[in-house]
Amino acid sequence: MNIDFVCHDDIPYLTADVDDAYAICKKLGKFRATQRTKGVSTTDVVAKILRNKEMYYVRNLKRGMPR
Repeated sequence: MNIDFVCHDDIPYLTADVDDAYAICKKLGKFRATQRTKGVSTTDVVAKILRNKEMYYVRNLKRGMPR
């Protein structure tokens, strides 16, 4: 996929097949650990973006972003 890095927190991510889904990326040196922020979740961030997407579209158009 020609990626530079995969980012996730450093806790091993268990799946049905492997003990750490990011083990290959770590071995290849393409893994970057992130830190979790208490009270912040990507699910909540995505939900906020989707809930307010029309407002973001209008705001970005006003800032000069092309359609």
